[in-house]
Amino acid sequence: MKAWLVLSFIAVTAVRAPAQVGHRPSSSPYRDLTYNMEWTMFAGYLNAQKDRVGVAPQSGTMYGARWDWRLGGPAYIVGRMAGASLQRRIIDPKKPIGQRLVGTETVPLLFSDVDLGLNLTGFKTWHSLVPQVQTGFGTTADLRGRTDVGKFRFGVPFTVNLGAALKWVPRGNWQVRADWNTYLYKIYYPDEYFLRVGTDDPVLPATVPRSAWRKNRALQIGLSYLYHR
Repeated sequence: MKAWLVLSFIAVTAVRAPAQVGHRPSSSPYRDLTYNMEWTMFAGYLNAQKDRVGVAPQSGTMYGARWDWRLGGPAYIVGRMAGASLQRRIIDPKKPIGQRLVGTETVPLLFSDVDLGLNLTGFKTWHSLVPQVQTGFGTTADLRGRTDVGKFRFGVPFTVNLGAALKWVPRGNWQVRADWNTYLYKIYYPDEYFLRVGTDDPVLPATVPRSAWRKNRALQIGLSYLYHR
């Protein structure tokens, strides 16, 4: 929430930029950007939303790269990929309730997406800062692609991405950026989770939906190299 308040304040300040025409270039808080392409390497932490039985991938670190190309004005097209090795629970629904949790495993995930980014200060910095918002879509893929003993499989769900960033752009070819992102994807529970075994209740009651959207938030810190096309 604090991050959005900071970005909102900078956005309001940017809207008032035309009123700053009285500033001398040497004293203006605004500076034109020079480069229209960015390569960024980043690392971060994914705070995964838990599901009802814990079989979805859980929270952990992620690493990746992104490429930003200025389309025109304040708009950028963004390509991004990130990888993470996350833990998840394995449930065997055929066993009695007390024995259903049979272990954990590491899931190799690949996040890939294409987004539209928008600088809130236009093609300028404000005190060397550039707030940005972005949205897009992609996939989150289990690279192993295996179905476990309980017939659960994460697969390659369609993913919707929402995010905001704050970039620090000193003079030169380098910048530092902090991104707050949300990855939205759907998981599907197998039919076996809803079947009764003997006198034991099923893993999930029949009233629970067979699929559920998960909202996973991520904080990413990156170092960018800026250049011309």
